[in-house]
Amino acid sequence: MEITLAELIQEMNDLEGQMQKFEWKYSIKSSEFYHLIRIGKIEETPEFHEWLGLYKLWLRRRASLDS
Repeated sequence: MEITLAELIQEMNDLEGQMQKFEWKYSIKSSEFYHLIRIGKIEETPEFHEWLGLYKLWLRRRASLDS
């Protein structure tokens, strides 16, 4: 079953809402957080692991939207 464009956009909006809670709590954008995790400047905690998972899923959805 293929996801519709509207469903894809809705899912991305939902993911952004979930990530925004972390952004507000830690005063950093998800993209910057992702960069810092990737270069080893931030250690992964269970909470950061959740945030990282949300961001990676958002990136995959955005790639689907761009293709």
